[in-house]
Amino acid sequence: MMRGKTSSFVSLAIMLAVGVFFLLHPGDTLITAARIVGIALVVIGAIGVLNQLLRKEDKIIPAIVVYAVEVVAGIVILSSPAFVISLYPIIIGIIVALYGLSDVLSAIQMKRLGMSVWKPSIVMAIISVILGILILCNPFSTVSTLVRIIGVVLIYKAITGMFIRIKL
Repeated sequence: MMRGKTSSFVSLAIMLAVGVFFLLHPGDTLITAARIVGIALVVIGAIGVLNQLLRKEDKIIPAIVVYAVEVVAGIVILSSPAFVISLYPIIIGIIVALYGLSDVLSAIQMKRLGMSVWKPSIVMAIISVILGILILCNPFSTVSTLVRIIGVVLIYKAITGMFIRIKL
């Protein structure tokens, strides 16, 4: 039982350390994660291209293209990880804003149909549009905030896990 408890504490201590790192260094966390993804794409893509080229039977050209795109994507991520990371919240911001605009139009339609729920619907829709625009205004900060939230959750989980293990 003691061995399992020690192992559990080591895992929770690592979780705590990762959570603190995420909380204190969200930018570094994102850059490191992007670089790991970039390296993985280059390696996986290069292996895939080589496997296809070394095949004795018919080579599958679409597969070669896909693997080559993976290599290129990996190189792009490695050459500019911050730029690639900043694209995610931009896409999310655009989607949230567009859904919000669609919801505004739906709320207007509800009003025309005499539905009483149009008022809360239009308020929520406008909030969605505003949130989408806020994400678009500072996308890298949005991602950093998300990493910090993940860090806080990891810290919480580690501390509560340790507390529970102590009580067992």
